[in-house]
Amino acid sequence: MFNDKITRFNLDEVKQKTVYPEATKSLGLGEQVVQAKTTSAGAAFTITLPSVVEAAGQLYSITQVARDAAKNITVEDLDGDAGFGDAVLDLAGEHIILLSNGYTWALIFDNR
Repeated sequence: MFNDKITRFNLDEVKQKTVYPEATKSLGLGEQVVQAKTTSAGAAFTITLPSVVEAAGQLYSITQVARDAAKNITVEDLDGDAGFGDAVLDLAGEHIILLSNGYTWALIFDNR
């Protein structure tokens, strides 16, 4: 029982962090707001979600805020751990929101 209280307290203390990737990025717990962009100097890249089990109860908001040429951003789960099919953001302004229920990623918003 004591350990359950510690675990719940620690999960409640995870602070939301915004990240601004311009290259391949593996998201950590708490990196729940992603404002990604491709650049003329960069290439298409992949954003990997954290473990679906570890991210249970967390929402992840991922937006392609700017896009250069034909450079897409692919969102994938960690090592196929949730059977989530890749999501490709291929236009500036495209946005998805995912929720982990501890077993799978649920796509709860998608404006692609």
